[in-house]
Order: sequence, then structure tokens, then C-alpha cells
Amino acid sequence: MTGPLQFHDEIRCGVVAAGGSRESALQAARSAEALGFDSIWAGDHISFHIPILESLTLLSFLAAATERITLGTAVYLVPLRPPALIAKITSTLDVFDTFRTNIETIQNHALDANREEQPFGTAAFLFTLLDDRYDVALDRAAKKLEQMYRVPFREAAAKYCLLGRPEDCLEQMQRFVASGARHFILSPLSNASDTIATVAREILPELRSLR
Repeated sequence: MTGPLQFHDEIRCGVVAAGGSRESALQAARSAEALGFDSIWAGDHISFHIPILESLTLLSFLAAATERITLGTAVYLVPLRPPALIAKITSTLDVFDTFRTNIETIQNHALDANREEQPFGTAAFLFTLLDDRYDVALDRAAKKLEQMYRVPFREAAAKYCLLGRPEDCLEQMQRFVASGARHFILSPLSNASDTIATVAREILPELRSLR
């Protein structure tokens, strides 16, 4: 019997959507699609160290600017929103987006009177910082994350961040794949456009062959 948790052979990779301005969001999304990434993800916070755009509004905007890439929410705080409004927004987004979003799972649950289980896959959300030296990347990542979250982060950064040279990153990703991860979501901590370009050029081709 097939359970709701599904493992796929294909390894996919996406990036967290850029906010900040209309131009930066458009450029980042179009670049990610052109460079061959599989997905773009929006986060969700009540408050954060920087302004956070509303997730589904941002995805709706990016849906109109892209054609192929999957759009999804890395986190969506459902209890903060009226259920009927969520259903209306997500169903509208799926109509215009030709079901490129992962929100259709929420919609299916809402429409399914029997509440049958929907299949889901495995992913690894990784803050990413590239550097010629792993130890320098770790120091920089830990400092940045400690500023963001106001808690010690060095130990967690060593476990759950993608750090160092592209070859270092591939070794780290291989361990996640061996643990069952099939979809990577990368959140650059520095020089986002350069990081995404380097990942596309030096990591994605090798990543596709990981099993």
C-alpha cells in the first residue's frame, strides 16, 4: 500500500523568492526560471527583521511573470487567515497559474469531504552562503542568522546550511539526499543573484545526478 509520503528519483532545486521591490522580485524570479531552477518559494512571518511580503500575493505576481517554474509556500500561517478567504485566493491562483503551485494540496483538502490523505514529498530548506573556505562561510552564516533570529546559531548553521565552495555544497546535499530529501529550497544569505548564478552553473548539473 502506498502511503502519503512519496520518494521520487528526481532531485529538484528551488530558491526563496526575493522581495524588497517590484523590480528585484521580477528579476529574481525570471532569472531563476531561465537558469533552470525547478521552483520559487515564499515564506511567511508575522514580523521579521526585514519587511516580509504576503505570500500568496507575491506568488500571484510572480505567476504572471513566469511560465514553467513551480511556485510554493515554504511556510503559510493558515490560522492567521479566514479559511474561506484562503480557499478563494488559492483557487483563483491555481486557475490563472495552471496548477503550478503547491497550494492545490490545500484546496484539495478543503474540497474533499472525506478528508483523504494527499501525497507529499520531502524537502530540505537550506540557508546558503558560498565562500572559498568552509570555515569562513560558517562564521558568516552563523553571524547573519544570529542577527536575524537573536539566538545562537553556529551549531544549527553547521547542520542545516549550505556552506563553502560548490563542491562542498554538493557533498552536503548528497548527505541530505541519502537521508531522503528530494527537493532543495535555497535561501541565499549574501549576494543572492551571484549565489543563484553560481549554483545554476556549478551545482545544478551535478545535483541532477545525485541518488
